[in-house]
Amino acid sequence: VFNISGTVAETAPTTDRFLDGVTLSAGDKSIATDGAGRFTLSGFAAGSYGIRASKGGYEDQVITVTLPEDATKTIQFNLQPNFDFVTRERSGTIGQDNNPCHGGSLPCARYDFPAHYSEDVTATLLWSSSDAEFRLEMRCNGESVADQTQTEGGEVFRNGETYLSLELESQSDKGKICEVRVLHVSGPEQKYVLVVTHSN
Repeated sequence: VFNISGTVAETAPTTDRFLDGVTLSAGDKSIATDGAGRFTLSGFAAGSYGIRASKGGYEDQVITVTLPEDATKTIQFNLQPNFDFVTRERSGTIGQDNNPCHGGSLPCARYDFPAHYSEDVTATLLWSSSDAEFRLEMRCNGESVADQTQTEGGEVFRNGETYLSLELESQSDKGKICEVRVLHVSGPEQKYVLVVTHSN
């Protein structure tokens, strides 16, 4: 009698994110992963089995396992999140007293996100004073992908107020951690709003 054990996590770049509640099934046997993404299916005779991992919000994955020798077989599943676009909004205050981001020299605030797909990314920065200059930059795994500097952005009317805006359009790199950086180039400290749309 053989057992099949293993873990289930997401695909790169979040392979350290283990998933609970994933259903593992083979024939009439099934079990769900625990809080650490672990599972054990028990009671297999020698032979080949297709083990399916499924969870809402993710693509199913099937791994074929052959059990001729080992009493316990260990396997690793990595599930790809279903494709979707998400929009996130961040706000804060930035000025000359802020620390720079790694590898830069300008005061910086950043928004990080995992890229499971290579897709378009749009980042819009809003601020209120024409005396301030900002730069938007996007990096994936530390490498610059795109940047945009603008002293006087276009005007946006939002929540009863008028803001200056700066927009950056780029593309994420699949399997990498990407980030959008808000860089304060010059001028007074500013409250800002950053809106980023990217794939999950």
